[in-house]
Amino acid sequence: MGPEVLIRVRNVAHGTHPEARSLNPAFRPDIPVIKLRVDIDWEPTEPAAAVAVLEARLVEFCPSLQQHQCRGQEEYHILRSIHESERQLEHGETSIEPALALAHLFEHLMIDTMAFITDASTISGATAALKGTHTRFDIFVESPDAIAAEVTVEVARSWISALVAGESNNGEGRLILELARRLYRAPDGVEVG
Repeated sequence: MGPEVLIRVRNVAHGTHPEARSLNPAFRPDIPVIKLRVDIDWEPTEPAAAVAVLEARLVEFCPSLQQHQCRGQEEYHILRSIHESERQLEHGETSIEPALALAHLFEHLMIDTMAFITDASTISGATAALKGTHTRFDIFVESPDAIAAEVTVEVARSWISALVAGESNNGEGRLILELARRLYRAPDGVEVG
């Protein structure tokens, strides 16, 4: 039985999305953006500790996440939780909304996946919490290619869900990424094999 669905993608749109620049001025106007509307169903009893565990597992799987930059609220900066002392986590001194934290990690995993597939040196992203809800978010990620964007969404969603459920992909995730990268780089009409 597979992992519980934690991230439900409600809408995917690939295009210009000028509103993304208001969230993160690093978005480049000449690069298309994928915009997702997602619902996140994740309510761990100890959110900061759960985020720390998830981030540690993600870094093992994607060490390049350590090179990411964040411009949003400090308490949601990527990998912040694994750098805080255990004392802070044990005493609950870090207050975060778990669904927002997971949405932000999803954004960063999408960025990392897109950069790997397209070999882009820079990919910007942003996560927007929608007013009136603690479970619905808009996520924006620069996406130079619409097909690579769709692969990125599905790969990142399935990996996060599996890691939250405590499952391992046993290298299958990297194989999928390698195949997607090879297909993306293959000239039209050339067999990859």
